[in-house]
Amino acid sequence: PLPQSVVAPAVVEPSGVPVFATLAGEFVSSVRYGDLVDRDSAVAVLRDSNMQRQRIEYEGAVKSHEARVRALELQRDDDTHASLAESRAMLDSARTRLEDFDHELRRLTVAAPLAGTLLPPRARSYSGEDNAPSQWTGFPLDERNRGALIAQGTLLGLLRESSECELLVQINAQDAALLQGFQLAEFQASGDPSG
Repeated sequence: PLPQSVVAPAVVEPSGVPVFATLAGEFVSSVRYGDLVDRDSAVAVLRDSNMQRQRIEYEGAVKSHEARVRALELQRDDDTHASLAESRAMLDSARTRLEDFDHELRRLTVAAPLAGTLLPPRARSYSGEDNAPSQWTGFPLDERNRGALIAQGTLLGLLRESSECELLVQINAQDAALLQGFQLAEFQASGDPSG
C-alpha cells in the first residue's frame, strides 16, 4: 500500500487508572501532574478540621481512661477489682475507636494504586455562580487550588504506567476506507483548535 494522508479532527484523551479523593477535605499538597509516582505513595493530602477535632476528642478519651486505670491499679483493694476490670474494658474500647478513626483519617492522604505518571483529568472551569473561595477550578491538584474543598469522589487524575495515550479521531467514511484495523499510523498535529 502507498502512503496516504488523512486530514481529520482529533482529540488526545488521557487514559489510565483513575485516582479519586476518598474523603472530602481541604487541599493541602500533592505531586504535580506529569510527575512519576511510586505505588502507595501520596498523590494528594487533604485536611478536614472537623475530623482533626474528633481525633483530639478520641485521644483525650484514651488518656482519661488510661489515667483512671492507673489510679485504680495503685489502689489495689478488693473494692476496686470490679471497677478496674470495667475501666480496662472501657480503655480497650477507647483505643479501638481511636485506631479505627486513625485508619479513616489516613484516607485523607490519597495513595497511588500503581506506579506511573500522574495525568490531569478534564479541566473544570469556574462557573461564577458560587462565590465561595473553597471551589477549585482548572485541575483539582493545581497549585492555585490549595485550600479549596475537594469533594469525596472527585477525580484527581489518572495514573498511566507508560507514556502512551489514546487519540480519538473523527474520520469520514471516504477516508475510513483507506485505513485498516491495527494498521500503523503516524499522527501530525496542525492548527489551533481554539480558532
